[in-house]
Amino acid sequence: MQTSGQDPEIVLRYARLIESRQGLRPAAELIDIALEAHPGDVGLLVRRAQLALSLGDVDTARALRARLSTLEGSEDVVASLDMAITAQFGGAEDVITALEEAWTTSRDEAGLLSLGAAHLRSGNAARALELLDGALAERPDWNAARLMRADAHMAAGTFEAAEADLAAVATATPGDAVVQANLARLRLALGRAEAADAAIAEGLSHAPEDYELQVLQARRLETTGDVEAARAALERLAQRQPGDPRVAQRLGLLLTAPGRPPEDIRQALQVTAAFDAASDPALQEIRGWVLHRGGDDARAAAMLRDAATGRPDDPVVQARLGLAELGTGDVEQARAVLSRALDLAAQADAETDGGGSDVLAMARDALDGLSESARSTQSN
Repeated sequence: MQTSGQDPEIVLRYARLIESRQGLRPAAELIDIALEAHPGDVGLLVRRAQLALSLGDVDTARALRARLSTLEGSEDVVASLDMAITAQFGGAEDVITALEEAWTTSRDEAGLLSLGAAHLRSGNAARALELLDGALAERPDWNAARLMRADAHMAAGTFEAAEADLAAVATATPGDAVVQANLARLRLALGRAEAADAAIAEGLSHAPEDYELQVLQARRLETTGDVEAARAALERLAQRQPGDPRVAQRLGLLLTAPGRPPEDIRQALQVTAAFDAASDPALQEIRGWVLHRGGDDARAAAMLRDAATGRPDDPVVQARLGLAELGTGDVEQARAVLSRALDLAAQADAETDGGGSDVLAMARDALDGLSESARSTQSN
C-alpha cells in the first residue's frame, strides 16, 4: 500500500490491520512513512509514540513527545504521553510527580482520579483523601471520586467513613450490583448483618442474576441456619462457575456436616476434587476434611498437615487434623493435635463458622473417648 499520499485516518486504520496481522514493528514502519508526508499530524504522532512505548523504545517516544509539544492544541495528549512514559520507565515517585504536575495544569477529572489511584498504590491514603475531599466538596455527586474515597478510607482504616461513601453511591445508583456487593461485604466485616442483607436484597432486586450478590446471599443463608436453601443456592452457583473455590469450599463443608448421607459425601468429594493440588491452606483444609469424611484418612492427614503448617494457630484446622490422624490409627499424634486444638480454641475464644463449632465438638468428644479408653486400659 502506498501511504505517503494517503489521508492519515486511512493510514491509521491500515496500520491497526497490519499490527493485528504482522505485529507492532511493521505498523510502526508504516506510520513512519506516512509521517514523512504529514509530519504535524497529531493522530499519527500519538499512535507512533504509543507503538514506541509498546516496543520499549523510550527514546523514540520522547522524541515524538517533543514534536507533539510544538503543535498547537496538543497539550492534553502531551500530558497523557508524559504520564505513560513516566509510568513505564520511571519509578513510583516519578509517576506521582508527573501526575501531580499534569493535574495542577489541567485540573481535569480523569487526572485527579489517576493521581488519587497512584497515591493509593504507593500507600499514601492521606494524600488521596485530601485530594478527593477537595474534589467532592466542589462536586458532591461525583460517584467515581466517592468510590475512590471509600477505597482510601479502607486503606486508612476509617471503615465507617468508607461505608458512608459506599452507601451514598449505592443510593445514587441502586442498580449498580458491584457497588451493592461491595457495600454488603463491608457491612458484614463491620458486623452489620441486617444492613448487609438490605444491600444484597436491593442489589438483587435490580440484578437478580448477579453472581457476586448470589454468592453473598448464599453465605447469609448458611450463616442464618437455612442450610438447605444455602445448599441449593451454592449448587446453582457451582453450575454457573464450576471453578469458583469460594463456592466449592462452602458447598463442600455443607455436604460433609455431621449426619449427612453418603451421597452427599460423594458429591463433596467431586466438588472439591480440584483442591488436590492446592497450595492455599484454606483450600487444603477443606479438601483434607472432605477426604476424612469420605474415609480416606491417609490422604486427609497429609493434606491437613500442610494446611496446619500454613495456619498453625487455627484451632479448627488443628481439630480437623487431629481427627484425621485418629482415623489413620496414630492415637498418640491424634491426642497431641486434638489437645492443642482445644487449647487454642480456649485461648482464642474465637468465633467459628462453616461448621467450626461442630468440628471442635467432635474433637472434644474424640479426646474424651481417648481419655476414657486410656483409663479403661489402666484399670484392666
